[in-house]
Amino acid sequence: FLDLKTMFRPNEMGYATVIDSYSRNGDGTNAERILQLMKGQYGVGSNNNGANVVAYNAAITAWARSTSRASSNPKDFPTSPASM
Repeated sequence: FLDLKTMFRPNEMGYATVIDSYSRNGDGTNAERILQLMKGQYGVGSNNNGANVVAYNAAITAWARSTSRASSNPKDFPTSPASM
């Protein structure tokens, strides 16, 4: 049986395409999850798939379009730099 994970490795374009797809659907959680996977793949094997500006922009757009925010309660946000 062939192991597809070892046969096919995603590249920067593949990761960015998936992040963009989540972005178009307003899914910030999964867009960020794929971005983190992309960052974790940097320097692994022959494909240096570090996160690039396209991937970051798509992830930011996904959160901007997201209908479920990590926190929508203003009390959860820091009020001063010292509390960050």
